[in-house]
Amino acid sequence: MLQGIVDELHTRFITLVAENRNQSVETIRALADGRIFSASTARDLALVDQIGYWEDVLAKTAGLLGVDTVKVFRYQQDVGFLSLLGGHAMWDPAAALYNTLSQSRILYRWPF
Repeated sequence: MLQGIVDELHTRFITLVAENRNQSVETIRALADGRIFSASTARDLALVDQIGYWEDVLAKTAGLLGVDTVKVFRYQQDVGFLSLLGGHAMWDPAAALYNTLSQSRILYRWPF
């Protein structure tokens, strides 16, 4: 059952990439086998438009939106050594880290 879901999602991913990169499904399927491409290889394969840094992304986004700057809000939960000491951490630190990072939580941004 799970493999069926994974296969369906993988097919959807391949279809979307092919449509949005103007390439055939067969071409993308041959590339979408789990490999990791360097930025320059991805560009050569027409999987990305250009290579840049965070500042380039912010400038491009601002340009596309027609504004001078954009502000990015990043929500994250810091996980420290002491937080791993609770629960199962003494027996399985990896499980404790996974449990801490995978918990659903509500995050707020308070405007001021």
